[in-house]
Amino acid sequence: MNTFGFLVSEAPGFALRGSQIKVLTEPAAFYNELFQRSALAQKRITLSALYLGTGEKEHRLVDKIHERVLQRDGLRVRVLLDYFRGNRLSGQGQSSCTMLQKLVQDRQEMCQISLYHTPVLRGLKKRIVPQKYNEMYGLQHTKVYIFDDSVIISGANLSQDYFTNRQDRYVLIKDCPELADYLDEVVGNISEFSFQMNSRCEFELHKNWHINPSEGDFNEYVSAVQNKVSKFLRNAKGSYQLLPSFYDNGREEDINTWIFPSIQMGIFGIDQDQRITSKLLETGSKDSSFKFGTGYFNPTPEYLQTILEKTSAKYDVLMAHPKANGFFGASFPAGGIPDAYTLITRQFYERTKAGKDQNRVLLYEYLRDGWTFHAKGIWHYLSGDSLPSLSMIGSPNFGYRSVEKDLEAQVTIVTKDESLRTQLHEEQERLFETSSIVTDETFLSPERAIPYWVRLVVWSSRDFF
Repeated sequence: MNTFGFLVSEAPGFALRGSQIKVLTEPAAFYNELFQRSALAQKRITLSALYLGTGEKEHRLVDKIHERVLQRDGLRVRVLLDYFRGNRLSGQGQSSCTMLQKLVQDRQEMCQISLYHTPVLRGLKKRIVPQKYNEMYGLQHTKVYIFDDSVIISGANLSQDYFTNRQDRYVLIKDCPELADYLDEVVGNISEFSFQMNSRCEFELHKNWHINPSEGDFNEYVSAVQNKVSKFLRNAKGSYQLLPSFYDNGREEDINTWIFPSIQMGIFGIDQDQRITSKLLETGSKDSSFKFGTGYFNPTPEYLQTILEKTSAKYDVLMAHPKANGFFGASFPAGGIPDAYTLITRQFYERTKAGKDQNRVLLYEYLRDGWTFHAKGIWHYLSGDSLPSLSMIGSPNFGYRSVEKDLEAQVTIVTKDESLRTQLHEEQERLFETSSIVTDETFLSPERAIPYWVRLVVWSSRDFF
């Protein structure tokens, strides 16, 4: 516990039993949990994601929530999405907002649909940037799903591919009311400085908020959000710090697991998750190891320096093979995104060689026929251990976007529970077993040739990735 003691000073903590946590491994299991828990919810359903898709499974999920909110008096539904992705029309002329419209039409007093609008995209820029590219400027990216007192933390969105063949991570935390309350408050705080959707799919400010994110004063909006969230985090330390068992090594009843949630809102000066991630990486000793997953590999300079210069721990980094990148095969210019990540990967690989770290820091590419890869997080193995004692899971990809632009949420799980440690270990093994190691030969294939225009974009605008 001394190794992870920094967590107590950085984030609110929640003590529980390892048996309350279940690691889900497949998209279908993730969808089934969402569906079944929506059908049985008694007091609240809170869904926070980048967007909601418009496919058959998404329709079934929304229909089930709609049915349940009509059946169950007092059931509150809160949905938080990104404004631009939430309003993007599909080929069928539907959007996340039109999918959710019937909730506020039939039970407006119990259903809140909120859409976060980055304050960066405004004025002329907002009018001229094509719809598919406005997300480069910042997103609502948190992935938190709450049903009564249980929580699913994930990096997955609410759409057909994430329910079928887009590999992500998902952890179900059962019957932990304090954690559910806290994360519900996180979503509630973001919702308050976001637009609210009414029954006509029109957008207005929250009744407790007075600054328009796209038309109001930029500095005033940013300052107000920073003050609001900072105050919430300070108060949360006093309200939710339930960790006497962390200090006495879990001797309180059968407590053996602790959860520390963290958020990142770089645009508003909130860097809680970055601090925790940096401090965790710095704890790595010579004989410890980190398994590291990211759907989009573009680590910040700070993370790079820690991995390559500040610690001597072993790293196995798992990322998407170009063919497992969600943008593979897309039309120009999005089709160049897999090439951009190939270039970034090659640059990192060359740095490991230059520093003689290529045996300590190994890169792997996930490739599974017909699947894409979006899993992210960390599994940390202490010196001499064959099972992880800590895992981070949530929405961040550990890159510039996650740190500086997007709104992110993550939890750090510290556990002594052998069953949970085994679940986490087997989870990462399943992900790595469908991957291949990156070597010099990886970049010699003709299909890995990087177009000059992609090189130029990465050189000039790496912070977009």
